[in-house]
Amino acid sequence: MSKDVTDWCKSCVVCQQTRPRNGYLDGQLNPLQVPVRLWQVVSIDFVTGLLRTERGYDAFATFTDKLSKMVHVVPMLYADSSAAQIARMYFDQVWRLHGAPMKIVCDRDSRFRDEMHLELHRLMGVQIASTTPYHPQGDGQAEHTNHTVERMLRAYVDANQHDWDLWCTPVEYAINDSRSAVTGFTPFELTYAVKKGTAHETARQFVRQLQLAREKLLLAQQQQIAQYDARHKARSYAVGDEIWVDATYLTQPGDRGLHKKLLKTRLGPLRVLEVFHSDRQMALPASDRGAPSAYRLQTPKQWKVHDVFTVDRLSPVESSSRFVERAKEIPPPPLDVSGRKETHVERVERSRTRQRQGMRWTEYLVKWTGMPRSENEWKTREDLEWDGAGRPGVPNRALLEFERIEAKRMEREKLRVAP
Repeated sequence: MSKDVTDWCKSCVVCQQTRPRNGYLDGQLNPLQVPVRLWQVVSIDFVTGLLRTERGYDAFATFTDKLSKMVHVVPMLYADSSAAQIARMYFDQVWRLHGAPMKIVCDRDSRFRDEMHLELHRLMGVQIASTTPYHPQGDGQAEHTNHTVERMLRAYVDANQHDWDLWCTPVEYAINDSRSAVTGFTPFELTYAVKKGTAHETARQFVRQLQLAREKLLLAQQQQIAQYDARHKARSYAVGDEIWVDATYLTQPGDRGLHKKLLKTRLGPLRVLEVFHSDRQMALPASDRGAPSAYRLQTPKQWKVHDVFTVDRLSPVESSSRFVERAKEIPPPPLDVSGRKETHVERVERSRTRQRQGMRWTEYLVKWTGMPRSENEWKTREDLEWDGAGRPGVPNRALLEFERIEAKRMEREKLRVAP
């Protein structure tokens, strides 16, 4: 009896979607590979939303070399910038000093993901490596640079914060002239070999410094991996598996206006379409790569998000072979209505009024029979005007029931506010 109760509760779909996720997240640490030469891999990020300065800047971009930790801080006007302008800014501010990198690591900005990739590839033939959404640790180097620059600017800006752009150059110099706790050298020393001596001695010392810095970076990376993996277990999924995805940063149709605390904490189940390993894993033999670090999921078309998620945002669907009657309900086949396929409407959950170009109309949030809430869609009355038997122009029964309930609710509201 005890095992039956445990299996029953563990395989409950509603419980899996609503209970909080405690403990450490799944997945092990898969950092980027340590570069072998200077400015081979560059991290790019932006700090936006700053007050506009007298010179017209409202943000700054940071460019960080993954090996030497050298930083370039460039003020910019982010509000009106395009992907091509940012690519050109990199070309003018960084490429002219250090040459073209092999890889640029940046977050997944919808404006720059495709256009910036094409522009940088056209200018320099650079590969763009975008992090997965809502996963800032995917480019921890850029995040660390941003925090350092912000902390230093706080100490220098005036009370109205209108002169922060004037301090970007001194801050950049101070960072590049500071000794790194990881490499043991300043970025200037690793980049320009600014030690006095003969040319031959300087060259040999420069090579030794780079080798030592890279060895220290590799050692620090291995220590981070060991500490992280000791508390996080590996979790692997295969193509075709169905899994839950964390709902923290996802918004479904109809969620707006509802309190986040009472929404489901997991959405799905979603099917795995493709698995991805990090570049560090790909450098290993296939048998030694371990669990994938990210997965492409079959997301509903209503979700306007990137469909690749890191493993820490996923969790397995718990099922029980002891209760086969609780298998996931199979959606009924769609109906053919006037030459188009329509799905059964289970109920209408909400309505909203839309307005565009002087026209107003009402949309209804539809819950389809046998489909999860992630498949809910906003539909107009014209979309729902059929009776389930192929007769167009007849209001859907679920829509009529929703309007009846809404009419009663409005009547009660009028009586409540009446004097």
